[in-house]
Amino acid sequence: MVCSTVAPGTYTVYAPDTSNYAAYYQYSGNVQQSPTQSYMLHNHGGQSPNSGDDDNGGALGHTARASPATVTWLLDNYETADGTSLPRCTLYDHYKRHCQENRLDPVNAASFGKLIRSVFLGLRTRRLGTRGNSKYHYYGIRIKADSSLNRQGVVVSPTEPDPYADSVNTVVANSRQYSTHATKRHGPPSISSSSNSASPTYSSPVTQDVMPRYRNNGTTSEDRASLGDGEIPAVDFHSIEGFEETLVKLGMDMSHVEKFVSCYQQNCHNVLHFVKQLQFEEIEECWFSFWQAEYDELDDEDFMPERLSQQQLYALCSLAPTQDYIIEMDLAFYQTVVDVLVPSVLMSKMTPVLTQHCRNFAKNADMYLRKAMQGAPENLLRKKLQTVKYLAQGLKRYTSLNHLAQAARAVLQKQDQVSAMYNDYTRVDMTQVHEQAGWVCGCDQLMVQHINNAFRSNLQKMVPMEQWAEWLESIVDQTLAKYHDKPVEVITDVGKQFLLNWSFYTSMVIRDLTLRSAASFGSFHLIRLLADDYMFYLIESRIAKAGNQPLITVIRQEKDYPLFDDIRIPHPVIHHDEFIVTAPPVFDHKFQPTVHHDTDGFEVKRMRYHENRENVQVEVVEEVDGQNILCI
Repeated sequence: MVCSTVAPGTYTVYAPDTSNYAAYYQYSGNVQQSPTQSYMLHNHGGQSPNSGDDDNGGALGHTARASPATVTWLLDNYETADGTSLPRCTLYDHYKRHCQENRLDPVNAASFGKLIRSVFLGLRTRRLGTRGNSKYHYYGIRIKADSSLNRQGVVVSPTEPDPYADSVNTVVANSRQYSTHATKRHGPPSISSSSNSASPTYSSPVTQDVMPRYRNNGTTSEDRASLGDGEIPAVDFHSIEGFEETLVKLGMDMSHVEKFVSCYQQNCHNVLHFVKQLQFEEIEECWFSFWQAEYDELDDEDFMPERLSQQQLYALCSLAPTQDYIIEMDLAFYQTVVDVLVPSVLMSKMTPVLTQHCRNFAKNADMYLRKAMQGAPENLLRKKLQTVKYLAQGLKRYTSLNHLAQAARAVLQKQDQVSAMYNDYTRVDMTQVHEQAGWVCGCDQLMVQHINNAFRSNLQKMVPMEQWAEWLESIVDQTLAKYHDKPVEVITDVGKQFLLNWSFYTSMVIRDLTLRSAASFGSFHLIRLLADDYMFYLIESRIAKAGNQPLITVIRQEKDYPLFDDIRIPHPVIHHDEFIVTAPPVFDHKFQPTVHHDTDGFEVKRMRYHENRENVQVEVVEEVDGQNILCI
C-alpha cells in the first residue's frame, strides 16, 4: 500500500505514529400517588363520542361510588408518566376483562373515563394516529413494567380494528399536541437576532423510562447496547431585520417562534428516542404527527392546549429564518442519528439485522417525510428532503464500511491467511509499481517506501484491526499536517488528490498480485476495499472538522438542492445595445493575455486562465481601426 503527496518536493522520513487517534468528529416521570379510598364519580351528563355503550341503563347516577377493587386494580397496573399514552379503547378492554374476572358489572366507557381521571389526576385526551385512522388516547399514563397486562396482550373488538392493537404502551411525541409542557418546565428557548446571538437555554426533557411498542423486528438488547450516545444539538434561531414586522403581518409574534422552536426540538427528542430503541417505524408516525396532527378537545373541557395551528405552522415555516433554523437543526440532528447508530465505523459490532434495519430506514426516510409534509411549503419540503438524503447516504455508506471492517477483521485474525498475504506481498515488485504510479501521481519515493515497509511490517506482526486503523490515520494526518491552517477548500483539494493517488497505487499493487496469481488475492482485495473506504472516511472527517460542518454533508454535489437561500444582488437590466463596452478592461494578475490574428486579419486579445488550464475566456474590447469591437 502506498500514498502520495500533492506535489513533488523535499520530504522527511515519516515514522510510524503509535499514539492513539481520537475521533475528529464527535458529537422519570412524576408518578402521582392517589389515595386508595373510594372515589366520587360526578356525572356531568355529556358522554364521550367514542363511547359505544352510552345508554341510560348502564349510566351512573349524579354521584356514585367506584368499586374499591377497581381502584386498587388501576393503581396496581397503571402509573402516570410524561410523554406516554395508551389507546382509550385498550384501557376500557382491560377494565372489562378485570370486571369479568372479578364478576363486577362494568360501567360504560364514558363513566370509566371519569373514574380513571379521578384516580390519575391530570390525564389528558388526545386523538392520535394517521389521518382517517386515528383513535382517542389517554395521554400521561402507561402500564407498569411488572403488570400482568403486559403478558395478556390487547383485546380489540373485531368490528373496530385499531392500528394500535399491537401496542401496550406508545411513546407519543409531545409535539403532537404542540404542548408547552417542556417550555413550562425548562423555560422557553432564547431566540437570537442579528444583534443578539445568545445561545438558546432550551434543555431537553429527561427521557422517561417508557415502554414503546416493541414489535418483533428481530433486534435484541445487544443491538441497542451497541449504539452510541447522542443528545439533541443546540441550534440558535437567528432572526433578521424586519422579521418581527413580518410576523405581525401574519398575526403572530416572537412567542409563536419560541413555541415552534420548543416543539421542534421536542419532536427531534422523540425521534432520537425511537432511534435508540431501534423502532424506526415509529419515526414515520412521529414526523406525521408533527406536520399533520389532528386534535380533538373531546370531553377535556378544562384543557386548552397552547399550540400553533397548522395554518400558523405552515405560515411560519414559509419564512426564510424559520427554514434556516429547521435545516441547521436537521443537519446537526441527523449527524447525531448517524453517530448513535454507527458510533465507530470500524469497531462497532453491528449485527446483520441491525445493519439491515438501518439500511431500510435510510431507503424509506424520504418517503416517510414526503407523506408527513403533504401541504407544507414546497421550498421547505425540498430542503428537508435534501437533508434526509444526506442522512440516508451516510447510513448506507457507514453501515457498508462497518460490514467490510467486520469481514476484514475475521481475515486478519487468521494466522494462515495473514501469513499467505505476507508471503505474496513480499513478491510484489514495488520498484516497477512506483515507476508507473509515480510517473502519474508525482509522489515522493521516500514516502512511498516508508508506507510499503510499514504495511509489510504490519502483516508480519499480525497487528489487530485497531493498529491498522491507527496506521491509516497516521498517513492521512501526515499528508494533511502542513495544510492545517489553510482554508477548507485547500484541504478539500489536497484530500481529493490524495485519494486519487492512493487508489491508483493500490490498484497497481492488486494488478501485480493478479498477474502472479497470488493465493491470497481474495484477502488482499477485501483489505484494499476496506482501506480505500476508510481513507475516504478519514478525509471526510478532516474536511468536516476544518469546515465546522456535519460529516454527512461533506460530499454534497453541485446538483443538490440548495439548503440556504443566499441573498443575491439583483442583476441590472441590460439592453441589447449595452453589450458593447467601451471602458478599458480590468486585468487580473492570474490572467495572461495572448495575441493572435483571426481569419480576417484583425488583432484579437484573448484571456486564458493558466492556473487551472481551463479554457476560461474573458470578454475584451479591442480598438481596431478606431472602432470598439467586442472580442470573446
